[in-house]
Amino acid sequence: MKYIWFKSFGFSYIPTHIIGCLITLLALLLDVWGIYWCAIELRLDGSLLIVVYSMFFSMVASWWKWIAEKTTATK
Repeated sequence: MKYIWFKSFGFSYIPTHIIGCLITLLALLLDVWGIYWCAIELRLDGSLLIVVYSMFFSMVASWWKWIAEKTTATK
């Protein structure tokens, strides 16, 4: 049984189920958290953590896109 949590909309996806909304909200919160900590780290000192935080954004976006692709109805 395939779950349908997202709907394809152009090059992006729109959540159509409450779980899709929660996944999208979690991804946005993680990105905002990452931006916040990235800004703090830049202000304190530019260390290796800034590289880790910058990779975190792309990982969250990739995970969200992968979940959206796997839970979108196929035509």
